[in-house]
Amino acid sequence: MRYLLLVFTVVLLGGCASALDKKTQQEWNNVETSMGVLGTWTGVTPDGNRIKYVFNKDSTCIWGVGDVDIPCKFGGKKHGDGIRVAIYEMEGKQFENVEFLAWLKVRDDKMMIYGYPVRYGRLQSGEKASWPASFTEDSVLLTYEKQK
Repeated sequence: MRYLLLVFTVVLLGGCASALDKKTQQEWNNVETSMGVLGTWTGVTPDGNRIKYVFNKDSTCIWGVGDVDIPCKFGGKKHGDGIRVAIYEMEGKQFENVEFLAWLKVRDDKMMIYGYPVRYGRLQSGEKASWPASFTEDSVLLTYEKQK
């Protein structure tokens, strides 16, 4: 259980971790979102953990890391050429009063996402949190999983 808590804390507090090159960052920062977020999106973190987001029509979602899925809720709103998403009410004491603020864009069957956790509207550093508005090297590219 301590290991699981450590893995989720590292992934959550580290935000979406990936070494995204500058060319890909720039390309996705210029993309106009082409579709909604509903469905299952999967990718792999740099340390090899599978990451998954399942966004449902009823505003429930699943945030998965490795073999563990965490039930949660989400809200999203189109903003400029992307979508602002808040993931909240994550199940588990370690996520009490934690929200994950994300900026994302969808193109065809790919989603680029960048975000970070906030607690009481503050970043881990204590600074007031604001919405991410562009992609950085810490962004993660996810692929839409078609229903079987």
